[in-house]
Amino acid sequence: MPEVVPVELVTVGELDGVPRSTRGRLTIEQVNAAVTDIQKAIERRHAFLSKPRKKMSEKQRGRLEELLGQEVPAHGGRPFIAEPDLRALPSFKKGEMTAKALIATLRNLKRLKGVRGAGMMTYVV
Repeated sequence: MPEVVPVELVTVGELDGVPRSTRGRLTIEQVNAAVTDIQKAIERRHAFLSKPRKKMSEKQRGRLEELLGQEVPAHGGRPFIAEPDLRALPSFKKGEMTAKALIATLRNLKRLKGVRGAGMMTYVV
């Protein structure tokens, strides 16, 4: 089980270093809200995966199998979040273009690394 490592918040200087064409109209508050949401989602995922199977309901076991099926060797044992889970976060629900800009900006800042596999895109933290 990968240990949850805190994701560093983005500084103004870092955000200014991202090309305007990549980040669009994103503000530092929007980017850091997204980073915080990602961190919380990864912590929830880690807590869920750490639960003993015997204490899980049948529905939870199904979700567990789904989450375990998302793992691929390219993750290298690091925590990750699947794209559908990422897009369900509050920061990413503000519109398709905002979500794309957030993902592109966080990838540019090396906060996320895109990995294709298991039939979907996942992002390693």
